[in-house]
Amino acid sequence: MFSVEDVRHILDARSKKDGLNAEQIGTIVAKAYSPKSLVIPNPPTEDSSTTRRSDQQSLMLNTQQKVTIGSTKYYGVAVLEIRAEGARRYLAPVTCYHATEAKKRRIFK
Repeated sequence: MFSVEDVRHILDARSKKDGLNAEQIGTIVAKAYSPKSLVIPNPPTEDSSTTRRSDQQSLMLNTQQKVTIGSTKYYGVAVLEIRAEGARRYLAPVTCYHATEAKKRRIFK
């Protein structure tokens, strides 16, 4: 479930870091959270091939539908974190971004 803070974080991060507008960000989020997306473990960072960034994180990556921004095609990616409240465990949104083909290949290494 998304909170207002989750949505605000995605909007702020993508507009400030990437210069995207609200429509582009909305498209990225829609593609990332598509039923066609795969849920996979968060892969290791480039400087460490043996440990994941967080053993409590997963990625949702839509490998079937690309997002076009400008003239470049990207994949929608959502970062999810495993959280617990009492006995309840759930995936909570962390952020959402667009990834290049090269980034997609690194994720699947």
